[in-house]
Amino acid sequence: MTSRSSSPGWHRAFDLLPLLPALYLAGRVLRGFAARIGHPFDLEWMEGGMLGHAWRLTHGLPLYPEAGPDWVPYVYPPGYPAVLAALSPVTGLDYAPGRVVSVLGVLLCCAATTWIFARRGQALVGLIVACCFLGCWRASGAFYDLVRPDGLAIGLLTASIAAALERRRGAEIASGLLLFAAFAVKHHSAAFGVPLALGLWLRDGRAAALRFGAASAGPGLLFTLAMTLATGGRFLEYLIVVPATHPVIARAWCPGPPASSAAGCAPRRWRRRRGCSPRSCGCAPRCRARCCSRCPRSPPSGPWAGCSSTRRCRAWRCRRRACWR
Repeated sequence: MTSRSSSPGWHRAFDLLPLLPALYLAGRVLRGFAARIGHPFDLEWMEGGMLGHAWRLTHGLPLYPEAGPDWVPYVYPPGYPAVLAALSPVTGLDYAPGRVVSVLGVLLCCAATTWIFARRGQALVGLIVACCFLGCWRASGAFYDLVRPDGLAIGLLTASIAAALERRRGAEIASGLLLFAAFAVKHHSAAFGVPLALGLWLRDGRAAALRFGAASAGPGLLFTLAMTLATGGRFLEYLIVVPATHPVIARAWCPGPPASSAAGCAPRRWRRRRGCSPRSCGCAPRCRARCCSRCPRSPPSGPWAGCSSTRRCRAWRCRRRACWR
């Protein structure tokens, strides 16, 4: 019969079982990173354009001029190309340095994730979670190691969350500065500022939340104001207005072109009061989009071809029958 003194050892041995496949998975992903870093051409359509951003910075050219046939910037802040431009005198301006920066950001995310668990005495769990995150590389579109701001942004963002969980003096300030750095790389990171500030308020009081806000929102607002003034307002136009008009983002909330969005997404009762007929309700693109070419059934026809009613639109019934492939 096994003694009680030996049971903790057995428990630790069983805890190592999920670590082995996790490490194997992480090793496969890191091997993929190493195989792709030196590829001399674009692995994804944004890589060459991001290097173009860094090239313009090294030559003193503006990133956010008026859109024209020669240059249209991406809808991201200048943080990531600024890092590539700063490293270019040493590493050169090429694909490999940009991918190395992205990989380092992803590894920073893994290290911060492991630290979040380790501070609670669960370092093994944190390591497994980090390996599983690496295992999502292919399912996420294999963007971890691309010349894009995503890898660096997610690393800085995770480091900011890890710093906010610390109770040491000045940890909230470090968290705020890291969040600002993530915002300068990819502005979507600003969405994490409010929950982090609320968590610090509930845990450490209002003063800690204010220090965090001053270290994150303060530089962020000054940075945004300076970029807006320097570009004549085009900085916010490229970061906010242009993505809002993208058809993928628009159809995620209200399918159809802008002219028909209001009518197509209006409540059914409101459309009845306005005398909306099946052919004139303006939601035909919305209805037809739901019965795409992957569906074996034909698109809706007849008087209700343009109506988005879930009861009468054949496209909606078609989708509910799980005929999408």
